Amino acid sequence: MAEVLYSAVTRNNHNRIVIGNKILEIITSGMYNEPKMVLREYIQNASDAIDDAINAKLMCAEEARIRISINGLERSIVIEDNGIGIKNKSVKQTLCSIAFSLKTNLNSRGFRGIGRLAGLGYCETIRFETKTVNDKKIAIVTWDGNVLERIIAEEGNSRSIEEAIHESTKIEYVQLSPGYQSHFFRVTLLNVKRFHKDELMNVKDVRNYISQAAPIDFSEERFPYAKLINNHLNKIKGYKNYRIEINGQAIFKPHELVMHFKDGKSDVIKDIRFVEFKGKSGNIIASGWYALTNFMASLPKDALMRGIKVRQGNIAIGDERFLDSIFTEQRFALWHVGEIHVDYSIKLNARRDGFEQSREAEPFFEQLNVLGKKLSRICRNASLSRNRRLSTLKRLSRMSQEFTAPVFIDKSHKEKKITSALGHLRAISEEQEYCDDKEIGKSVETIIAKIREIEQRNGCVITNYLDGRKYRHLSKKDIFMIMLNNVFESYNTSRSSEELVLKSIRQFLKKEWLNGKRHC
Repeated sequence: MAEVLYSAVTRNNHNRIVIGNKILEIITSGMYNEPKMVLREYIQNASDAIDDAINAKLMCAEEARIRISINGLERSIVIEDNGIGIKNKSVKQTLCSIAFSLKTNLNSRGFRGIGRLAGLGYCETIRFETKTVNDKKIAIVTWDGNVLERIIAEEGNSRSIEEAIHESTKIEYVQLSPGYQSHFFRVTLLNVKRFHKDELMNVKDVRNYISQAAPIDFSEERFPYAKLINNHLNKIKGYKNYRIEINGQAIFKPHELVMHFKDGKSDVIKDIRFVEFKGKSGNIIASGWYALTNFMASLPKDALMRGIKVRQGNIAIGDERFLDSIFTEQRFALWHVGEIHVDYSIKLNARRDGFEQSREAEPFFEQLNVLGKKLSRICRNASLSRNRRLSTLKRLSRMSQEFTAPVFIDKSHKEKKITSALGHLRAISEEQEYCDDKEIGKSVETIIAKIREIEQRNGCVITNYLDGRKYRHLSKKDIFMIMLNNVFESYNTSRSSEELVLKSIRQFLKKEWLNGKRHC
């Protein structure tokens, strides 16, 4: 009975399983909602092609190039590499198929076979040109986005995905001209559409994006830790750097030693620390680094190196906020600078903005959360230490003011105050976190010098400046009441106990004190 039913279903065209042409919309503009993502996809494919060319001994790593040309007048973008290329006989199957790829995620950055169509959501036409070292002709495949868009928009259309592709693509082969490069792949986006900020045509925006997302090297001139980091990360499969140029200018990662804040303050990278993540069998599945700074605050948006960036094949996954959830406070994610490079054994999702849940990924996520707590503590401790330092500086400032124009009731009070001050200064000097703090050290030395000078003098003792003529006709009770009234009146406007005392007995002091001619 089951066989009869099956036969009936297969013969009945209305019941056949269909993959509709709208899948093309999903894997173009539907999947890549950020325009600059399309450049990342083409750079990813170019990197894999270069690896294949190097492995085939067609060239050495130093000869590898990925060139991006942006032409605002013609509204075109060209991404070209000198990788292995695609054979003429394989062009139709490779460049006109959907979700078909001979790559595997264990060996390559791209493996799903959909990234090459990323640009269709952002331009009218995509042209692919390619050849391998043994081909005599250049294969050219053109995808007409306008035709494809019209087919997708048709109501009730029953055309299959194969029919939609057939109508919107064209393949041709062109004879080589003398001296033409032996192997290459070129993608051209023609008539790039205007979206919002027109980001794909903004060379500066594209350059900033590529500097964060692409598999490129650090600038050793701006970032002295470059070699150290590269040596550490070379153990991760797929970690490589490529020379990428935009309109002839080489692009590097944005990392540098100094970070500037909008309020004029700056922070500096003082050192770096390395981290490793191990799988269940003890193998290294990820490796990375983070910078040691003063952890002053969240780095501003224009500090492109902010955040611990997660990468695979040295290509960014998500953005600087990708690891927000591992921190005890999300704001701490932007206090840090660093990278974590993940092995190919951990599988990315199709949009390359996260990982698929898998057995291989579990230990990575567990260790990532441990790292997040550690990095959060670093931020919290830095914040507490900074607050303690500011409090100490304020205390030193008050002490400096007190011993600039000191007030002592009598000789005993003077001795107690000096002894107490020297004790506080000694304790501050002996605190380990202030050993190398030049600002605090200088303040302490200045105050001690003031105290030593005051110790040698007898001035600033109030009892020496009381004017007996002003209170000799007053009873003790009257004097007492006057002082109490003065305390009540002056309490809220006095900045220190010394100032309150002076305001309380001001009318009983000699003119020398009132005129500031006392000798301290």
